[in-house]
Amino acid sequence: MSRIDTLTLDQQAFLRRWHSDWLQVGFETKPADRTKAESVISTMYDLLGKPHPRFIWVDSPATASLAIYVLKYSNQRASLGDSLRASLGASLGASLGASLRASLGDSLGASLGDSLGASLRASLWASLGDSLGDSLYWGQHESAWIAYYLFCAEIGTQFEKQSQQTLTLWSDLAKSTGWWIPYTHIVVCCERQREIHIEPTRQLIGGMPTYRLHAENGPTLKFADGWAVYALHGVRVPKQYVLSPADSLDPAEILKEPNAQVRMAVISKIGFARMLGKLPHKVISSSRNTRGVNRDDALIEFALGNNLITRGLHVWWKEKSGEEKETVIPVWRTKEQFGADCPDNIDDCEQVRRWAMRLPGNVEIVTEI
Repeated sequence: MSRIDTLTLDQQAFLRRWHSDWLQVGFETKPADRTKAESVISTMYDLLGKPHPRFIWVDSPATASLAIYVLKYSNQRASLGDSLRASLGASLGASLGASLRASLGDSLGASLGDSLGASLRASLWASLGDSLGDSLYWGQHESAWIAYYLFCAEIGTQFEKQSQQTLTLWSDLAKSTGWWIPYTHIVVCCERQREIHIEPTRQLIGGMPTYRLHAENGPTLKFADGWAVYALHGVRVPKQYVLSPADSLDPAEILKEPNAQVRMAVISKIGFARMLGKLPHKVISSSRNTRGVNRDDALIEFALGNNLITRGLHVWWKEKSGEEKETVIPVWRTKEQFGADCPDNIDDCEQVRRWAMRLPGNVEIVTEI
């Protein structure tokens, strides 16, 4: 077949539908089709010349982590996907132009990967710590690379027969189960989430929308055994920050939160204006924002009660998506606390901002804190 360098208008429309369909695969909440999943995985073991494994089904990744803890000391992980991806990638080089491969890689691989794999993985890892290690195969959340290669096949890429058959197996598996972890003789399979709540971001990757976990008043992910993950705007947060009404959250406690991303997410729920209204404060100095936002940054001193005083740097920035964001960065109040790299004037908002972001005097960057 001749090399494909561009998509037709019909193929572009098909790509948008394809992207939407595979997002639904990743976000599916129906119970797993256990019979189908076990059949597909057994066939994969056949292709590796290995005996069929025994299956352990669990209701959540939290329960899976307990099974992994036991199994990792007595079972060897089975590698099922790497050789297939290498074979599929080699076939693409002969059938798709480099520019189109890169474009589809963004539209499907990167966009779906950001919405499914990256967002969900970050929340699970934050919730379960190191107990999962690198153990999880994605199941339904493996949709990004599967969707990419299957779309290439749909528009004419010819894969080797065995590679095409194996890719079909991975597709069937993504559509039948949640997370799964293969070992030599045992496979741990996890039921799908029963609830998932997301919000669109303003970021387009390859012209396709992306999504992140978010729920204002309850869990963003919930599994059959009750285990849940709480997240605000894609950031995993302690559940009390989600379940508590915004007006009941204590701004003083939020400013003490050591995790910058959590602090930023909760401030977005409370609203900075409301924080100022609840906390005695004074503005030490301000500086004109030069990062695409028509608002001033400010160095503010807050009274937290019990004779505690802290300073915070209130900064704004604009992300590539165009979304304006704000957060408060705790900063020191004395030169002794700043130490050797102390700004010349610790009451100067711009100097303190550069110190907080570790910027040289002549450099401007836009960054998420």
